[in-house]
Formats: sequence, C-alpha cells, structure tokens
Amino acid sequence: GEFLFVVCALPSLGCVGMVGTSRGRQAEEMEALQAIFAGEGEFELLVDPSQGDAEVVFRVQASVVAEGCVVQVTLPAGYPTDESPRFAVQGLRASHAGQLSDALAAKAEELRGDECMFEVLQSLEELASGIEGLQTQAAPEQQVDVGAALTEETQAEAGKWSWAIASGADTILKVSVNSGPKVKATKITNLSELKRMSNSPCLCVDLASSRNTENYELANLLGSCIGVSEQEVEFIVGGKKEKASGERQARILGKSPEDVVSSILGDA
Repeated sequence: GEFLFVVCALPSLGCVGMVGTSRGRQAEEMEALQAIFAGEGEFELLVDPSQGDAEVVFRVQASVVAEGCVVQVTLPAGYPTDESPRFAVQGLRASHAGQLSDALAAKAEELRGDECMFEVLQSLEELASGIEGLQTQAAPEQQVDVGAALTEETQAEAGKWSWAIASGADTILKVSVNSGPKVKATKITNLSELKRMSNSPCLCVDLASSRNTENYELANLLGSCIGVSEQEVEFIVGGKKEKASGERQARILGKSPEDVVSSILGDA
C-alpha cells in the first residue's frame, strides 16, 4: 500500500551522527529510515555496508507515484559529506523513470552535506507531479509491463530469475539504467543483490557519458559480460539509437537464462 509520512515519527536526520564517520552516519540513517518505512515491503536494504560492501543500496516503495513503482538508492562511501546518492526509479515508462531519477538526484545535491534521504523521498509526489504525462497514480499503459513484450508461453515458463526470463531459445533481461553527467563509470551496480536474491526485479546499470548513444553502450556492456557480440543484444522496445535511461528489456539471442546469469554473476 501507499506509505504515509508521519511527522511525529521522524528523527532529526539532519543531525544524525554529525561527528561520526560517513559510514557511521549512513548506518544511523538506515536505522531511522527502517523505522519510518516500517510497513511490509516498504523498505528493503539490499547491500549492507556492515558486510564489507563499499556502498549502501536500499529500495523503497513509491506507490504515491504509481502502483508498483519503487526507488532504488545507492549511497556511495563518501555520502553525505563528499558524494551524493544515486537514484534508479523502477516501474514507470523509461522517459518518466529517467526524469524522476534526475529530479531526485538534483534534490539530493541541494542538500549535500546532510543526511537527506527522508527529505528527498518525501518530495517524491511533488517531483513526480512536475513531470509532463506522469500522474501520481499511473495508468496501466504508463507502467512497465514485461509480460506485454513476452509470449504466453514465456510467461508460463518465467523460470528461476525475475530479471532473466526465457523466451524460446533467447533470454529477456530486465534492465534499469542510470545515466547522466554524474555517472563516471559504466558498470552493473547491483551484483551483490543479484547474487543473493533470484527475485531481484532487474539488472541495474550505470552508463557513463560516451560519444556513442546510450543503448549502444548498454549493448556493449551486456555483450561483454555475457560473452556475445553487440549484434546479439536486441532491445524489445525501440532500437539501439534511442536513449536507454530508465527501464529496458534486452533480448540476448541464443542464450538461456542459466547461461546469461552464470556469465553475469560468475561463480559467486
């Protein structure tokens, strides 16, 4: 269901752990957020820095924007003092997801130096209302529907992984792309989550700026990770010359989900 913001339940996040290290401040902020987003499925910590990971990754429901919409947030090691968080909105049209992700990043940049996650997430509905064509409760055609691009046979044989689905002799990958001037390196950003959780909704990718179009870069990244040529990576909606920001579906020709997942995750 929709999450509600209760002012009386909000700790003073701007004052959390100001004398501590960035890691300590992040841990205290995560504890506060878990207390605020306490409903079932509202908050999920995907990558925990206490386990030795360099970044914190968590996901919150954004049903105030659209049913099924979620926001995945990555806190780099230098947050909140030196680096800003990254956002990947999932469950919307690609163009809307990209715009909302950028708006969240801009809001966070305004608040750099302080623990800002609650304030940024609280602004979701307001930011979404400023995006043309995006209603706060999206119509069905505005939501990403992977099943619409797949055959009935494929849907019946969804398989083990939510983000890698068999389609005949091929595999459909669900990919969420984050791009923009602040992205410095092209990489898959949620490998730790994918290794632990087969039901992860998508493969998350950061795409750095390049002379090539974003989908060419995405095809090159996926091809190199899986061990196929760029020509064997096709996008179901739109060609490779279109922007990739937001959620995409990529068809990997001639590869089973088992082969694709094994190549991406390695032996881990």
